[in-house]
Amino acid sequence: MTARIIHQRTGRTVAVFDTYEEAGHYRAELRRQVPPDQPCPYAIRTEEDR
Repeated sequence: MTARIIHQRTGRTVAVFDTYEEAGHYRAELRRQVPPDQPCPYAIRTEEDR
């Protein structure tokens, strides 16, 4: 199952991973770049979400 990191405001794919777990680790790294008082703009989507 492919998992994608999507920027929710732009709809653009940030990265693609083979597993949801890999995508989760990457999203956690991206989250560190977002100020703590703002919601995370990154979402994980899988083929099943379509």
